[in-house]
Amino acid sequence: MRARTVGELIAKCYTVSLEEFLTIYSEPMLIGVGILDSMLLQHKDNRHSTLALGLEAAGDPHQTRHHLMGTIVTIGSTDGSSWTRLSIGRTEHSDIRIDDPAVSEVHGYIKQRDDELVIGDLGSTNGTKINGIPLKPPQVHILEEEDILTFGRCSFQFFTPRILYEYLSLGTG
Repeated sequence: MRARTVGELIAKCYTVSLEEFLTIYSEPMLIGVGILDSMLLQHKDNRHSTLALGLEAAGDPHQTRHHLMGTIVTIGSTDGSSWTRLSIGRTEHSDIRIDDPAVSEVHGYIKQRDDELVIGDLGSTNGTKINGIPLKPPQVHILEEEDILTFGRCSFQFFTPRILYEYLSLGTG
């Protein structure tokens, strides 16, 4: 059975080898990391090197964990069918649904372009940020390992299965 949360995924890393893990999880994933203050993500070279799980808005005691924190959102098809574009938004018709008022009904998309995944914003009210930097339509961003994607107030970290396994299984071998 596939994990739906990071906790379940960590437990899976303790019980299966990398090869077994990659047969279960072959698609890239977004991990819900919470409501983030983008200033926390600013590094000198605009890159990051740590799993950002559990971060929430700095200095705002009124911010609460968002409902997708710690959840796994698979990018692609889990049933083996082909796909070219996933919609991101607040409505139930979105492929990646983020039930948060700061996310537009039709917010953005992730699509396959050759052998890359790109993300774009569709003119959303509160915007999309990649590693704390606003993505201006029609600009797209090629997803890279560990990118932090912020839609309105909700943030996710992008991983391929192999790198995520390495992160989650640290200290288990």
